[in-house]
Order: sequence, then structure tokens, then C-alpha cells
Amino acid sequence: MEISCQETECEILYSIKGALSGTQKSTISVFEKLSAAINKGTKGIVIDLKMTTFVDSMSIGLLVGVLLKAKEKKIPLRFQNIPEHIGRVFESTQLKKIFPELY
Repeated sequence: MEISCQETECEILYSIKGALSGTQKSTISVFEKLSAAINKGTKGIVIDLKMTTFVDSMSIGLLVGVLLKAKEKKIPLRFQNIPEHIGRVFESTQLKKIFPELY
């Protein structure tokens, strides 16, 4: 799994390539980077999932934690380019109902 970061004045774009598996050290580092950006007070975060091949339940839990932290600090966070197979996971976990502003 790889993550690239592109920062502008308005937001930080994180592009994730590969599998997001909560047991992988690289996945944990993604969530540490997102948390650091939130703690720093960035104006917004966009997570591009175009090249993401897999998301497991542990990663969904980590995402929810990051989303709650961003919401608490009033930092907009959204997803873009969600592949169909990951969109189905978001629907089945009710992520879309809980965080409709993400899309």
C-alpha cells in the first residue's frame, strides 16, 4: 500500500494505492498521517480511493475514528473516486448514512 500527499492552501489530498488492511503497518501510518493533519488544523482533507483495491473492517473502524476527530474539530473530510467494490463496503457498514457529507 502506498499513500501520496498533495497539499494546497485549501486542503490536503491523500491518494491511497493498494489495500487498506488494518493489520498492516503501512495502513496504520495512513491513519497517523490523517490524524496529524487534523491535529495541525488543516482546512480540509480529501481521500482519493481511485487506486484502492481493498478495505477491511479494521480500516473502516480506523476511518470512523479519523472522521469523528475531523468532525469534532470542524475540518471537512470527504472521499473522491470511490471504486464500486469499496462503495459497497461503505454502504453495508452504513458509513454513507452516518457521514453523508463524505460524498
